[in-house]
Amino acid sequence: MKKTRVVLAVIVAAGVVWTGSAWYVGKEARRVISDGVAQANERVVTMLGPDLNSSHFRIEIRDYEQGIFSSSVRYAVHTVDSDGKPMEYLLQDQLQHGPFPLGAIRAGDFAPMLAYSRAEMVVTPDVREWFGDEPGQVPFRAETRVGFAGTGRSDWTFAPFEFVHDQRRVSFSGGHVQLEFTGGVNNNVGTGHFDRYSLIDSAAGEHLELRDISLDSVTRQLADRHVEHNSSAQVKSMAFWVAGDMKPAMVEGLDVVLSSTQRDRLLDAGIRYEAGRILVDDTDLGKMTAAASINRLDVPALTDLQTRYADMAREVGRDTLLEFDLSPEQQAQLQEALRLVLAPGPTLSVDALDWTNASGALRAAASVSLRDPGDVETDHSVQLLRELIEQADLELSVDRAMVVELFRQVVGRDADDREQAGELGGMLFDDYAALLSGIGLMTLNNGTLGMSLQALPGQDRVVLNGETLTTEQLMILALGLMLL
Repeated sequence: MKKTRVVLAVIVAAGVVWTGSAWYVGKEARRVISDGVAQANERVVTMLGPDLNSSHFRIEIRDYEQGIFSSSVRYAVHTVDSDGKPMEYLLQDQLQHGPFPLGAIRAGDFAPMLAYSRAEMVVTPDVREWFGDEPGQVPFRAETRVGFAGTGRSDWTFAPFEFVHDQRRVSFSGGHVQLEFTGGVNNNVGTGHFDRYSLIDSAAGEHLELRDISLDSVTRQLADRHVEHNSSAQVKSMAFWVAGDMKPAMVEGLDVVLSSTQRDRLLDAGIRYEAGRILVDDTDLGKMTAAASINRLDVPALTDLQTRYADMAREVGRDTLLEFDLSPEQQAQLQEALRLVLAPGPTLSVDALDWTNASGALRAAASVSLRDPGDVETDHSVQLLRELIEQADLELSVDRAMVVELFRQVVGRDADDREQAGELGGMLFDDYAALLSGIGLMTLNNGTLGMSLQALPGQDRVVLNGETLTTEQLMILALGLMLL
């Protein structure tokens, strides 16, 4: 009898401890989730500016019903479509509390954890338009494990779909993304893969198709309000063509790399494209690399400038893409907002533009550093450039052999045509090379036409191919070229 009482007491005690632990862990999980959503929204604000109506993205916890062993959570993701129409996507999450959630145990994971989440997208009318009415179809599903130390893993599954609207057909194979995080959303490593994506615009006769898409990303929070992000996408093949108007173009081995560092208000970001091989109607045009970057960009100041201009456009009922007359007061407001964007000295660069075929290459690089021009009271373009541009640089080179090979491949149809096309390309190159090198705008060395330009408008100094000119002399030279 005493043993029975002891056993019962142990069972009751264990139940009390288990219930208390689950309740406490559930409370802690709610705090972590709320902090995570706030952190994600803050990250969006940091990247895109303080006006969420301009950034068009926000996550909201719509409902949170906390129980002892589990909770029911509904999230709302606010965004806009390509036409600017507000969109809302709902996620329903059945959250099981630790330390040993039953769902994780059933999945074979016996490690103690804070919470185990299985979230699914709710099929609203907007979502049904994409995925149809097929019973049991779940457009998006996420399974997430959150550990006590702030670490965790989330697996996302995207369902395939076919969508037709306004003569546009979108086809998506579905795919999978895995995210591992430590210390919140600002410290994570992600990977993903999708087999196929295609877009057909019947009205324009355009067709775009991407196959075998892989994604990788790393985000790290180095300090408070200091986040570093690196991501890449590898596409095995990308095909594009316009019905009846152009030969099919295909890119094989497309790599896209994006990197950014955000510290407080300032953003440094760069993007790089590498095309391993470019084919037009089965003709190999070589490979291409393009890289661009921007540094010291005050994102909140830029967002404020855009918002002010959009508000002014709405007041007169005009599209922001169209010009309209500004009052002196509006001009002063925009000028003051622009000065805040220019105050850090942003730099815009084309770091590399390389096109290489079997015989030669075209290479280019350019950059411009801007500055706050102060109170500008002149409409003279030369004076305005002197005040606005700190420095501008341009490097350009074109190989004669590259142009000849390009004409042979693109214009020529058979062996005789290719030779004639190559001769035509060489003649055109020689004519332009003689003209441009003759007036000193470019140089010609060993079959390569090149230009090196460094402009310092504030000092009224331009260095062109090693020769120092004034800004006015350069403009006269350019005007003379236009008149030839």
